[in-house]
Amino acid sequence: MTILKHTLMTTAAVLALAAGPAFAQSTDSEPGILLDDNGGQVDSGTQAQVEPDAVGEDEMNEPAPDPDLSQDSDGASDPLAPADGEPALAQDAPPTPMGPATESFADVTIADIIGMNVLSEDGSDIGEIDAIVEDNGTAKAVVGMGGFLGIGEHDVLIDISALQAVDDSTVMVEGQSEAELEAMPDVDVDSYTEIDGEMTLGQAVNS
Repeated sequence: MTILKHTLMTTAAVLALAAGPAFAQSTDSEPGILLDDNGGQVDSGTQAQVEPDAVGEDEMNEPAPDPDLSQDSDGASDPLAPADGEPALAQDAPPTPMGPATESFADVTIADIIGMNVLSEDGSDIGEIDAIVEDNGTAKAVVGMGGFLGIGEHDVLIDISALQAVDDSTVMVEGQSEAELEAMPDVDVDSYTEIDGEMTLGQAVNS
């Protein structure tokens, strides 16, 4: 009887030792953590968090660089100003004459000259040539200023030698501003003899 009791106790002790790791795994381990047979932790399969690349605090707080914009005199950005290396936009300037009208349009008929645009020396559009007339043996241009469709125009008499060719359809009054031309006396075209439209300007000036 004593031998049987000893045998049963020994068997129970062996079973208890064998069941120890499994019992520890099911009761002592925290949720989500597995233990191996030796009591060590086993990766439960959760993914490790990836730390972002280390960035200095100053670099993270540094503002994005401003675009390269030209600034005006007050220091404010001017989106219309030319960028570095680009040419500045050309400003409006008085036109550059090609030469005297008597030379540039010497072979142009009077009929084709009538209706040409007329500019003052400062580049202002003042009107157009309404007629080429003879005044004391000299060819002169009657320039109509202002008005609408010929009504209410201020007609002034300009010597042909004072006209400079600007382009194929424009002449400029040399040495006369818009204000000076407006101050000239009004003339009546009917008081002068109009030169035949078939003649060239060269013929009219030299006749």
